[in-house]
Amino acid sequence: MRFTTSPIARGLKGHFAGTHRDDRPTGYGMISKIKLCNVTGIDRHAQIMLLGAVVCSLSACDPASGKVSNTTAPAEAALPAKALNLGKWTVSEEVDPMTDQKIIRLLVRADDQEVALSIACSKESAWVHVFWGDFLGGERFDKISGQEGEQYEVKDVTYRIGKGTPVTDEMLVLDDRTTTQVGDADGFVEKVRTANRLVLQTQPYNKNLKTAVFDTTGLTEILKAKRPECDWYVRDINRAESAEKRRLEEEDTKKNPRPPTVEVGPAPRGPMAMPTEDACQSAPNIDPFCL
Repeated sequence: MRFTTSPIARGLKGHFAGTHRDDRPTGYGMISKIKLCNVTGIDRHAQIMLLGAVVCSLSACDPASGKVSNTTAPAEAALPAKALNLGKWTVSEEVDPMTDQKIIRLLVRADDQEVALSIACSKESAWVHVFWGDFLGGERFDKISGQEGEQYEVKDVTYRIGKGTPVTDEMLVLDDRTTTQVGDADGFVEKVRTANRLVLQTQPYNKNLKTAVFDTTGLTEILKAKRPECDWYVRDINRAESAEKRRLEEEDTKKNPRPPTVEVGPAPRGPMAMPTEDACQSAPNIDPFCL
């Protein structure tokens, strides 16, 4: 399996950087910090492992600008739990202080609470990461076409959505060697949205297979609420909503036809009529012909 772009900072560019708004390969990394909300109900050891995996892996580049970033400005997500069914998802918003571009990040922990899935999006790009919490090691190194001497490390990851058939795909192994990145981010998330259960499986280095089960309930509602940044993941819904809007407009037009528009042209020009005597008596100082 070959890809046509090379990684920036040994990681996130081109195919593995997610989707870019104008479909041009652009180097993207990951935000250097992440705000985890509502991290409760897990033991201290699991929490430290999760935070360590997230923070260590979020240190390459700012996905909003494609440049190396040391700091970001996380902001609380304006997504009240009472308004939507967040399920087990936590949501955060980050703003690039240089571009003011908003970045939405969704995080869900597996049932064992050690593995975490991160779905992120902005108006410019979309990307998905899996934090495994174990040293992975790559299955192999492949050369990148067109880039002499550069290689990237990939790992086989099997996923199952709902009761569907398991699928094995290659994912990029990031520099921390504990995180994988999904290649087709928007396509992957659109499939994940079709069910409330996601299973991921891979084999860490020198260990047995590791399986993570996620409850993805509420994902569609969150992504719809976070448009336009998360449009990438709900394109099918956007198309359906647009089609329904057009259908309703057509029905309304048939039931309530608009009256034909009559264009009124300019009045024909002719010789200027002289004011009558009565007109001059009523307004002698207005019409110049009465003066």
